Amino acid sequence: MCSWICQHNPVSMLALKFQAGQVAFNPASGYNSTPNQQIVIINQGEIMQIIQCTWGFIPSWTKEPVIGYTMIMSGPGL
Repeated sequence: MCSWICQHNPVSMLALKFQAGQVAFNPASGYNSTPNQQIVIINQGEIMQIIQCTWGFIPSWTKEPVIGYTMIMSGPGL
């Protein structure tokens, strides 16, 4: 999984493009969204929705959510 993503389009533009209706939040956009930041995703169910979530990987077996962020940064030389 990538640990950084780019999210620079305004939520209002995404809502218009994907016909997702009104969105009640507008997280900061940026070219370097890191794990644990709030981002938006487009969820296609019965209706198209734009929802806010926390970016990152947290394994289902962990008792401490912070372990997901330390796993991304682990490796030789770190």
